[in-house]
Amino acid sequence: MESRTALFRIATIGSIVLLIDQLTKAWIRTNIPLYGAIYPIPEAASFFRLTHLTNTGVAFGFLQGASMLYLLIVSVILMAVVLYARHLPWHLPAVQIAAGLQLGGAMGNLIDRVHQGYVTDFLDFYVSIGGKVYHYPPFNLADSAIVVGVGLLMVILWREEGKNKRVQSESPEQESEVITWAERAE
Repeated sequence: MESRTALFRIATIGSIVLLIDQLTKAWIRTNIPLYGAIYPIPEAASFFRLTHLTNTGVAFGFLQGASMLYLLIVSVILMAVVLYARHLPWHLPAVQIAAGLQLGGAMGNLIDRVHQGYVTDFLDFYVSIGGKVYHYPPFNLADSAIVVGVGLLMVILWREEGKNKRVQSESPEQESEVITWAERAE
């Protein structure tokens, strides 16, 4: 029963992320011409705008046009995820949330690539200092969900590792029974 709840939570979060991602990208494609920009928050106009862009590379616009390299990178990441997934503490709701964010984000960008051959990016942050503009690579909600999901998972695993080490140091007679997450992955 617990695994069904975990799968339901992951699928629900992933579906919500996917829906919001696809709706926002469709709105951008419909309402802003390619390479056009709008400033939806007047108070943030000095550092944020929505810009309709396409991305044939990997996250945040890196490796533009390198579709074969992209497929290789995605294949390696998927293999790593499948191999490492069995070592994750799936009983923790935060792990399920992280997985749902990553799943929804990955599906959102995959749908774009399959249907359009590129990903629609639109979140555009920049700052002008002393007449020079510093620009963060544009991204979308799917990218954000993936990054937040990976970051959340890293924090969870780091905390779990710390708990395991504390238990190990508090109970030296049980030291051989305590296995850290890093050791499980090996």
